[in-house]
Amino acid sequence: MASMTPALWLGIAIFVLGLGLRLWARRPFVEAYERHHAVAPPRSWPWTSSDEPEIERWRRFTLLGTTLLWIGAILAVLNPAV
Repeated sequence: MASMTPALWLGIAIFVLGLGLRLWARRPFVEAYERHHAVAPPRSWPWTSSDEPEIERWRRFTLLGTTLLWIGAILAVLNPAV
């Protein structure tokens, strides 16, 4: 069994950070979207920009979390020690 390399730890840490950021920003985004539009957001909400500054702020946090999640997953999977 291979040992946990620093690159694997970094990948896992970035993945967890991205997941936490995405989960943390999702609820305020959905609440702001429902207040402004009176309907639930579409399924593609992280990739659809909005003209409302509050909605856009939370959408960008969530999009950053999604990006970090993917980067962390790629680092962990492409780790040469695994």
